[in-house]
Amino acid sequence: MFHDADAQSPFERRPTFGFRCMLQREALTPRSPRDTTFERDPSTRKPVADEVYRAYRRLYDYDPFPLDLRVNR
Repeated sequence: MFHDADAQSPFERRPTFGFRCMLQREALTPRSPRDTTFERDPSTRKPVADEVYRAYRRLYDYDPFPLDLRVNR
């Protein structure tokens, strides 16, 4: 879950909406799962400053407005 200031309805259609494709010219070299994970030593963790915590917490905010649920028949 995240907050996107430019989020659009999934039913919105505009000429500027789209996605990009790419051509992979060479095969990817398989890597072990250990290469793609980031492990932390719990004994080295330190709390962040309150300001940093608030900044990260805002990333998980949601709009507390009613959903305006409607049933179309």
